[in-house]
Amino acid sequence: MRGMINRIGLWLSKEKQCQRDEYSQGYIIDARLGESFVFDVLGIRYEVYEENTSSDYLHFHGHAIKIENSEKSVTQSVSCLKNWIDNSLLPQGSKVGLDTLSVYISYPAEKVSDEIRNLCNHWGIGVLLCIKDEDEYFIDEVIEPKQIDLCRGYNYAISHTQQRSPGNFESHLRAKPCLYEVFNKRPDLLFDAFIRPKQKQYYNDLGLGHVFDVLKNNESKKALKYLCEGIRQNCSPCDWEARGRKYNENTIWISRGGSQHPAVTIRTTSHYIVLTAGESSVYRVWSEQNVKKIEDSRLVEVGGIDQVLEEVVYPLLN
Repeated sequence: MRGMINRIGLWLSKEKQCQRDEYSQGYIIDARLGESFVFDVLGIRYEVYEENTSSDYLHFHGHAIKIENSEKSVTQSVSCLKNWIDNSLLPQGSKVGLDTLSVYISYPAEKVSDEIRNLCNHWGIGVLLCIKDEDEYFIDEVIEPKQIDLCRGYNYAISHTQQRSPGNFESHLRAKPCLYEVFNKRPDLLFDAFIRPKQKQYYNDLGLGHVFDVLKNNESKKALKYLCEGIRQNCSPCDWEARGRKYNENTIWISRGGSQHPAVTIRTTSHYIVLTAGESSVYRVWSEQNVKKIEDSRLVEVGGIDQVLEEVVYPLLN
């Protein structure tokens, strides 16, 4: 039995793309779905939904397998599966934690009888034959199951709203024991890898737009664009964080890669830019050519923005 289970698990990973990676085990055994039914193997494929502009989301697709030791018990087991689907699974829907589910019966045999084939085709249940050759099992999907849409086209197992913050996401995954176990009890890794990056970029873009919008002086806007492009083109990869309305600010933080502290900050007012480089060098920028350094509460001419970039900003960030 253990050999069959392991082989089916590997088959799920390869053929049904139930990922086995740093985030997921791919499959678990003795998985309870809903309140009453225990499957011998449950594989889960996670899918990243990328159509939303502000965040990516995760959808979950299950493949549940009930294993029988011989063909004699298959007909009764298939009837039990159909009864569970109609009377337990469908009423619960996505509450089991999956967006879709494909259900299989599996048993050791080399071919399927006409009775079982007709029954499974009629009820949408898949058949996996486990063919043993010496000490190894080979899996043959002789009947493909009908995929059950548990969300019925209008909801998701874990809604997009529930996936917008790491705490919310984790609490809802904890409430789905099978999902929580498949993902190694570390939903935070899933969130950080697949949901957080687009959220961060989205809010960064909003913040950057706000930083520019604060400036009412066109020459200052041109200088800010020139400043940002110069840093992107001439410095080592940096971490940018634009802090806009979400933070009640109009500031850009620019840090060396991996650093937790900004080496350069850019803050906008309605008429000029305040550029802070390092701990003490502060400049006011009205245009690409009109830049002054604040020294002892006085404004001192320093030439144009190119001079500040070359002599102060680039060395700090490289």
